[in-house]
Amino acid sequence: MSEEKITVDFDEYNKMYILSEAFKKLLCELDTGTTVINKDGYIVYINDFSINAYKNLENFEMGKKITESFPNSKLLNILENPKYAEKQSIEIRDGKKNTVINRFPILGKDGLPIGAFSTFKNIKYYQELEMNIRKKLQEKGHVAKYTFDDIITKNNYMKEIISVANMYATSSFPILIQGESGTGKELFAQSIHNASSRRNGPFVALNCSTLTESILESELFGYTDSSFTGAKKGGKNGLFQEAHNGTLFLDEIGEMPLAFQAKLLRVLQEKEIRPVGSEKVIPVDVRIVAATNKNLKEEVDAGNFRMDLWYRLNVLSFNIIPLRKRPEDIEEFCKYYMKKLGVIERDNELNILINQMQDYNFPGNIRELENILERFALILKSGDFNVVNNFTAIKGFFDSYVSQFRNFEENVLLNNKDCLYENKEHTVDDIKSYSVKDIIEENEKKEIQKLLIKHKGSRVQAAKDLNISVSTLRRKIIKYKIE
Repeated sequence: MSEEKITVDFDEYNKMYILSEAFKKLLCELDTGTTVINKDGYIVYINDFSINAYKNLENFEMGKKITESFPNSKLLNILENPKYAEKQSIEIRDGKKNTVINRFPILGKDGLPIGAFSTFKNIKYYQELEMNIRKKLQEKGHVAKYTFDDIITKNNYMKEIISVANMYATSSFPILIQGESGTGKELFAQSIHNASSRRNGPFVALNCSTLTESILESELFGYTDSSFTGAKKGGKNGLFQEAHNGTLFLDEIGEMPLAFQAKLLRVLQEKEIRPVGSEKVIPVDVRIVAATNKNLKEEVDAGNFRMDLWYRLNVLSFNIIPLRKRPEDIEEFCKYYMKKLGVIERDNELNILINQMQDYNFPGNIRELENILERFALILKSGDFNVVNNFTAIKGFFDSYVSQFRNFEENVLLNNKDCLYENKEHTVDDIKSYSVKDIIEENEKKEIQKLLIKHKGSRVQAAKDLNISVSTLRRKIIKYKIE
């Protein structure tokens, strides 16, 4: 019996010794400073990285009290308060080095501390790590570019909304943003992400309009390589996985097919997804920000949107008012955007244009105003000053835009008259919003076609020029039926 016991003890000792040596070797290879003390505060291990980092440790000898080598060390405090120490992370300055120190207790079988250890790394390591992560996210197009500082307004209501959205950013609850097309719902969504604790995580956006239930399921949940004909070899991660530890922005959620809404609700409740064709359930940690230009309560009453999903999304919500209800922002935005377009020192011409636009109701909101300013900037940059050097010419420019818009609107009315007669709830503003959307989409279609021709069909290069992901470009190609 005793011989067998000695053999077992020896094997266990040998195993522990091997693991100890392997652990020491690992600590030396990680470029991480490590110091270990026993319960009496004596150093039982310190790696070469630590010794080389501090000049006062050139003649270091193992077994000294930690306070002899590090008079200001707080590692002894860990022995007194181990539960607090497990989460402790402190930034310090050691000469010119900015360092992150983590301190942890070593607990015995009875749960009491038998020692403690600390690790440290130069803050530059973490900065480079974060930069590399954000670079990879940028390559995928999963980065939020805007913050609340980018929202231009003088309107008191809008300022209050910014304040409310900033407050919402501190929570992890879903947010529902409502407002007409072109009011800047995604601008707010990106700002919320960048003001939240998830700011270093991905920001993933998906426009739910025109997507069928099956496409939405594969886009959001992903799929295996054998899930359907034509599936990508190796499968594909869904956007929920891509947005893990970040924010998923679901734009135009009011257009989401009713049948798919139940699947989305389940994900929001269970916080897990199942890729198409897989039996595996994957947990996800994603903050949902949804947006719509519809009144979802009316959609619920009409049976077009699930009430339980509406309650789940409407935990925190706010409405963005249209540009016609904040005319004081027209001048402010015009000056900001013209500067952004590189057109400066043309205040006289711009002021004339601003006066012309004061009575215009901007059915396309900020997006339409951007469109007008881009056209105007193009004329100014052309150098043909005779075109825009007086009131009459600029008035003619704006009247031409309005006339072109109305002609397009009349065509829409003509092509959709049967639909309009059947649905008495359509308003003039609805028709105008629809028209502006069509104008924008037609321009987008032409831009995509131009870039595909320029890059000889390369979707990667075209998506890069458009500053969107390849998958987003693919959806737009399908939507616009581009050959």
